[in-house]
Amino acid sequence: MDVAVCKRCGKMYDTTFGRYCPNCVKLYDEEYKKVKDYLWDHKNSTMTEVAEACEVSTKTIKEWIREEKIEFKNAEGSGMFCESCGKAISSGKYCEACKQNLANILKEAIPHKIEGHANTEKPKDTTSKLRFIDSSRG
Repeated sequence: MDVAVCKRCGKMYDTTFGRYCPNCVKLYDEEYKKVKDYLWDHKNSTMTEVAEACEVSTKTIKEWIREEKIEFKNAEGSGMFCESCGKAISSGKYCEACKQNLANILKEAIPHKIEGHANTEKPKDTTSKLRFIDSSRG
């Protein structure tokens, strides 16, 4: 059993629950639902307004924005900025323009299969096979 210290309450717990102990996971889920419901009813809210109304830390709300669990209708209200260009964003880590730019860079970096050229894939290894050892045989 792997044991860790809960990032919220500081208690030790079994790591099968993730970053938080079972009690904090439950509280975390309740806070998330409260924030999500509040944003549904108050679409133009700022992060500060949401944090105060839902009694949830802005640190937790920022975490959900970065993980794209929540999205603000008004990017300026989120209080979050693109990690590349600094433009206000409503969710995630990057604005749409920077996401597209990163996607294009990745596309160019991945080699394309060109018709008529030699295959660059590795040949399959047909000699290695999965074997079981029978420990009951002496």
